[in-house]
Amino acid sequence: PDGRTLDLIVPTLDVGGSTELRYRVTVAPGAPTGEAINRVEVVGAANSSNVASASVRIRPLLFTDALTVIGRVSEGDCGNPDRRRRG
Repeated sequence: PDGRTLDLIVPTLDVGGSTELRYRVTVAPGAPTGEAINRVEVVGAANSSNVASASVRIRPLLFTDALTVIGRVSEGDCGNPDRRRRG
């Protein structure tokens, strides 16, 4: 497996028959934002289907492209004891 392919075994279908497959994927942290295309093709022993595709827009989560600094900012020489610094 290459991490991009999903192999499923589907029972043999009669001519003109159909079946429905459902699956869910997770977009991992660090995935590039923008449009992603999901492509699906069914391949059998002698035949293959048309390729179906759907696009998904990946957006960053709220505030994930920024950060919060928690701490204390003080004014003065680093050599001064904390109690003498303003801030």
